[in-house]
Amino acid sequence: MFEATLTLTVIAALGGGVAYASWPKNKGLAAVFAVIGVLAAAGAVLTAFLGAVVLVLKIIPVLVLAGVIWVAWKIFSGGSGTRTDHADVRPTR
Repeated sequence: MFEATLTLTVIAALGGGVAYASWPKNKGLAAVFAVIGVLAAAGAVLTAFLGAVVLVLKIIPVLVLAGVIWVAWKIFSGGSGTRTDHADVRPTR
C-alpha cells in the first residue's frame, strides 16, 4: 500500500506542477493534467487510508493477546483488583 500511495502522490504532484506551468500557454492541456492530478491525489488518499486500516487490523491480534495475558495474570495471581476486607476504613463518629 505504501508504494501505491507514494507513486500516486508523485503523479499528483507532477500533474499539478504541469497544470500550473502550462496554464498560461495551453489551458486545455492544463485542465487535463489538473484532472489527472486530482484523480491521483484521490487515489493516494484512498490507498493511504486502506494502508492505515490494514495496519490497525494487523495490530488487533497483538492487543487481544496482551489483554488475554493481563486477564490471565489477574486470575492466576489471585488479585481481582477489588478488596473485600474493610480493615483500613475508620469508623465515623
